[in-house]
Amino acid sequence: MDSDVEGDLPRFAFSGRGAVRRVDRSSQEAAMYEVLRQIKAGVGGGIIKLGERHVCRFCGNTDPRRFRQRAHTFPEALGNHWVISRDECDDCNAKFSKYEDALVKAVGIILTVGGEKGKGHSSRRQTGRTGSASTVRHLRDADGNRRISTRLRGDGSSVRLAWQRDVLTIRHSVAPEKFVPRYAYKALTKMAYALLPDEELANYGQTRTWLLDVNDSEDFPVLEVALSFTLLGNAPPLAVGTLLRRSDPLAPIPHILFLLSIGSLCFQIDLRSDHLEDHLPPIPIGQTVEGWRIGCATNSGPQPEPYVLTYSKPSILNWSSKTPRLQPVEELLFHKCMRTTAAEFELVMRDEPWLEDSGDDADVPG
Repeated sequence: MDSDVEGDLPRFAFSGRGAVRRVDRSSQEAAMYEVLRQIKAGVGGGIIKLGERHVCRFCGNTDPRRFRQRAHTFPEALGNHWVISRDECDDCNAKFSKYEDALVKAVGIILTVGGEKGKGHSSRRQTGRTGSASTVRHLRDADGNRRISTRLRGDGSSVRLAWQRDVLTIRHSVAPEKFVPRYAYKALTKMAYALLPDEELANYGQTRTWLLDVNDSEDFPVLEVALSFTLLGNAPPLAVGTLLRRSDPLAPIPHILFLLSIGSLCFQIDLRSDHLEDHLPPIPIGQTVEGWRIGCATNSGPQPEPYVLTYSKPSILNWSSKTPRLQPVEELLFHKCMRTTAAEFELVMRDEPWLEDSGDDADVPG
């Protein structure tokens, strides 16, 4: 059975330099952490260049001939077109691209639904191969109008419709694409390391070595990632990278947290230091930052209107595995109120044992 579902989406645009106004945190988290560094970028702002030119902070390379490529601090494929690293050489950039590819595959359906412009500012996104059982496309025309289309082939078991009061819900199975979780985690760690002030670099020598070893043999039972969303289907064109450092050096919490808010996505990880967490007891999975919000300006003109992006409660993932796993989103839900015509998307996360247990010997469905 072939099935198509299409819907026009409203525009959401930022304008003006410094369109990202502020980032708020919950009062509890604010008491435990202070902002160590924050990079804010988006449509309407200029290019932000980080780091010392021609000195690679990852491998130490100082040959100017090895800095010909533009290294994006946050992956361009996630929607970052503004923040670049001058202190990342071509060799490290090529190595880290393997990590970034894994991260992009992990959240491919979210990028497609959100419509983030990827490499080369492409306005076309697709999840699932053309001709496969399940595909989702997000297109944007020359006027900026967005359109999402889904196509399902087969016996219809991958799509379900349900009515509840005035709301029609369409459940769409997501193509079972695979990614390497540890590579995806390393992509986030690399971004965090790229933002570290010089004063903190000495605390993360082992992290740097780990990043440079693509096929590391470290035995990490858990590498925790908190993943949350906002404005699914209408991704805001922004990128905000934040390092939070604990206010009390002896507090029983991680030394530094890294948060990346980009488009519809927000990632959160602990940036593991060499020794500054040695005094910590085991921290339960899921003890992470919540209540993350970003204040923005949403239209052009002399007085842009404020808008607050509030991210959902995070889904907690374990990205320690070095073998390919299914991307974490299992279903895409589209809710439409037939009375008001209001519509929204919802993601259903995959219930997989490896989210709690790295289990590298577990089988992955094909």
